[in-house]
Amino acid sequence: MTPLFIDKSGINIRFQNQTLKLDGKTIPLRLIDVVIIAAQAELDSKLLLKLTKEGIIVLLLNPANYECTLIHTGEVKNADLKLAQYAALNDRLKIAKAIIEAKILNHTNHLKAHEIDLNVAPYLDSLKSAHSVESLLGVEGTYSRAYFQHYFPLISRKFHHGKRSKRPPLDPANALLSYLYSMMYHLIHAKLLIQGYEPGIGYLHTPFRGHSALASDMSELFRHHVNEFVLNAFQSQTVSINDFYKKEGVYLKYEGRKKLYTPIKELWVFIEKELNPALAWLRGQICQTNL
Repeated sequence: MTPLFIDKSGINIRFQNQTLKLDGKTIPLRLIDVVIIAAQAELDSKLLLKLTKEGIIVLLLNPANYECTLIHTGEVKNADLKLAQYAALNDRLKIAKAIIEAKILNHTNHLKAHEIDLNVAPYLDSLKSAHSVESLLGVEGTYSRAYFQHYFPLISRKFHHGKRSKRPPLDPANALLSYLYSMMYHLIHAKLLIQGYEPGIGYLHTPFRGHSALASDMSELFRHHVNEFVLNAFQSQTVSINDFYKKEGVYLKYEGRKKLYTPIKELWVFIEKELNPALAWLRGQICQTNL
């Protein structure tokens, strides 16, 4: 899935001969699966209809608070898969345990790549003995706090306060983590819709309002890649302290986001290579439950 990022205010987006024309550029529709608009842009309903008819999903993203509106065709896909998702809720705990175990192992290996050894045996033992999703979330929360205690010291102290903060993020490192976690969540949500999953049916996360619980579930498997991206962004000085502003929380400026367009696309291509087999695994878990 190839995303097109539009993050410059005042751009006029037009459709012409199976292409999008914007900001002096011509982009063939066949190269796009999702359009992410994170700024004031001029587009009409005719264009939106054309994009959704071509199977392209449009994400309207507010960079200041990470709120998003998703526009897609509304076409019902894979009703059998959706029914299987409902039935698999009977085996919710098993699927949720598998997700948390994978997250713990992925994040532990991430630290190990930076020569940090975190003993995961107590967390995995607690995971095995957990008898509810709520207790699983407790294990995940405890592990995450331990992980970030080791992760943040890898980043210069001027970019963080040493712990995870969100809603709002309180320092540049957390601002970038939240920005990218949010974008990954919405891109995975779009991917789930494209493949015909019902995003509201999750196994680890419980849906509420417009929450895509399944996108949150699957995001857990790839957060370590975002963490590495953020670490590299600061260590390589791709972004600096001047790329952030403070207003109640701390957020990434337009200039900072612009620097990350190409690296974010590369990150998504990398994640998607792992997401496809992960979704195949999920489908196997769901269908196995219904045998």
